Amino acid sequence: MQEDKVTIGKVLKPFGVRGEVKVFPLTDKPERFQDLEEVTIKTKEEQHLRYRLLQVALRPPFVYVAFEGINCPEDVDPIRGGLIQVPVSERISLPEGEYFQSDLIGLEVYRVDGAYVGRITEIVETGVNDLFVVKNGKREMLIPALRKIVKAIDLKQNRMEIDPPEGLLTL
Repeated sequence: MQEDKVTIGKVLKPFGVRGEVKVFPLTDKPERFQDLEEVTIKTKEEQHLRYRLLQVALRPPFVYVAFEGINCPEDVDPIRGGLIQVPVSERISLPEGEYFQSDLIGLEVYRVDGAYVGRITEIVETGVNDLFVVKNGKREMLIPALRKIVKAIDLKQNRMEIDPPEGLLTL
């Protein structure tokens, strides 16, 4: 059985003539690439290829990686657009009260009075505060990810409780 994976980056294109790749990090901590020895790349064709990292350079907003066995720009073609993944067990730990987006998607959302609101299907990053896209049937609501609205998150119970201001859920 294959362990669940989390995506931490996306291979964009070759960089240079020796097979290095330009990676867009999909993590808040791109420096974590420097601690990795091996990753799985999920290709656009849904293949899961394992690669050993030989070298990592951080040049925000990108990460440049040299993989073992990729020696020229043409060798990058099979992994171009691929997702760089690590086992869930290798996720970085977060401070109390912070969550991975992947853990929040799918949570059932209830108001503090117990009324069912819907299920989180997506998280939109706005630059100011994230928005939870919550669906209930065909109805879709945007709930700001603010402490004054989100009162409790219980991953074990797959539940989020919110105290929305009047009118938020009717927009």
